[in-house]
Amino acid sequence: MNLKDITEDDIIDFADSTIIAARGLNYYENEMVKSFRVKGKKIMAKVEGSMGKYDTKLWIENGKLDAKCNCPYEGYCCKHITAVLYKWINEKSKTKNEVLENHETIDLKKELSKTEKRKLEELLCKIAEENEGIKADIINAIAKPGSNENLTVKKIIKRQIKEILSEGDYDYYEVHGLVRELEELKKRILKCPPKTRSELLKEIIEKVVKAGEDSDDSDASISTFVQISLEELGKAFGEQNLSFEEKKKIILENLSRYEKDDYGFEEGRLELAINVPKSKDEYDFLIEELKKKISKKKNKYESSAYEEALTEIYKKSGMEKEYLEMLEKNAKENKDFLPLARFWKEKNQIDKAVQIAEKGIKQEPKTLWHDSELYDFLEEIYLSQKNKKDLLRIMILHFEQNPSLKKYRKILAVLGKHKNKNKIKENLISKVKDDELIDILLFENMLEKAFEEIMKLDGNYFDKTKSKVAKALKKNYPEKSLKIYKSLVNEFIDMAKRDSYITAFLYAKKIKELLHEMNKTEEWKKYLEEIRESNRRRPALIEEFSRL
Repeated sequence: MNLKDITEDDIIDFADSTIIAARGLNYYENEMVKSFRVKGKKIMAKVEGSMGKYDTKLWIENGKLDAKCNCPYEGYCCKHITAVLYKWINEKSKTKNEVLENHETIDLKKELSKTEKRKLEELLCKIAEENEGIKADIINAIAKPGSNENLTVKKIIKRQIKEILSEGDYDYYEVHGLVRELEELKKRILKCPPKTRSELLKEIIEKVVKAGEDSDDSDASISTFVQISLEELGKAFGEQNLSFEEKKKIILENLSRYEKDDYGFEEGRLELAINVPKSKDEYDFLIEELKKKISKKKNKYESSAYEEALTEIYKKSGMEKEYLEMLEKNAKENKDFLPLARFWKEKNQIDKAVQIAEKGIKQEPKTLWHDSELYDFLEEIYLSQKNKKDLLRIMILHFEQNPSLKKYRKILAVLGKHKNKNKIKENLISKVKDDELIDILLFENMLEKAFEEIMKLDGNYFDKTKSKVAKALKKNYPEKSLKIYKSLVNEFIDMAKRDSYITAFLYAKKIKELLHEMNKTEEWKKYLEEIRESNRRRPALIEEFSRL
């Protein structure tokens, strides 16, 4: 795919939902896309949003469309991205040809090598003065540990932390944008030497925890950021030349704070403590402290986190006997067989690893995430052994547990010219329903069956799947395609919201295009008149459909 090939169908497919695509179209039509520019295989723009302008970037990589936006939306393709895409497909003819795919890119490294040192110094200084973040990166790259330059970096980053967290009380929609900014800043912090890094990580963690206590962190974005940052802080402590007593103090302090956690922001304290020890004495001290914690807990649930930490410490410290005992205990009590199977695989005891993994997939419950990884584990081993019989058995069991087109295609590849291939395929398809079934039917070109199944699905939740089937039916079964598009129009009109009317408009456009291809212009006019007549008390809908 190239930028110039993008169509409205691609936008609808790329958007997280058709409603998102509709909102993007509305943003584009209301001229919310600003400072739009194209460079090579990238599109960059600012889009007016509810909390200011958002930076969006779209690009083609390995023939696929990708994008990002710094808005608070928690999904992948937001309305701002789709707005930019709509601007592109509607206005790309206005863009100069030299900015399209075939432009000649400048070899920046080559050109810089020809530039005088004095000019480069002047340019770097100018850029650094205009952007404090870049200034910190430059200083970090040239500074020596303990130098005055590191003090400058600390001042810059501390000021940036303060600026980012100046508001204090963040609602649900602001939290995602906040965490994105913090992640970008933390990239700079992680480039610093261990001592500077630990000081700045402590600073950012304390400030974020304080802000998080008064913010809506219902999806745990802030607490996850803090947890990962605490683990990184532990690594920074571990890399410093601290005394045994200093490390003991850090370990005890963080174990205590983990115990007293009221908001869920201190969960990473345990990971911090695990990363501090480097010597045998330090490991032994932490092991004893964790054992004390476990002995004081009343039940398995309360002690589980400490047992996981103890298992990790045994591994890190090279205490293999104790590590194996913990893995065996975890497999027996928690039905988590994967770490134990991996242990024996690393020891090149493949038969034992397979035996444990096979036992694991037979355990209940079958919905745990590690079950899926056990199937992957076994598939990898059987594939390497060229054990087609067991590979096929495990792949079919994996498919039955969690069916998908990807797994189906992998099974077909292994089946090859198997004598019972058609019977196996029929059995696999009989185990699937909803979206996954439709995907497989379309892959097998069973279009009429796909139509029958899609018409059984109620509600607009499946609208993108229905649209996919309608598109596939368009050439050979246009009447069936029309029926799906019409049902989609009705479903979104019934939602009675501006967004849903725009979505209904998008599907009505498909009906118009199809009927024109079928030379049924009069039928289109009649259909449009019926929509307008039956919805005459819905002015917002009439306004949207007036563009057809």
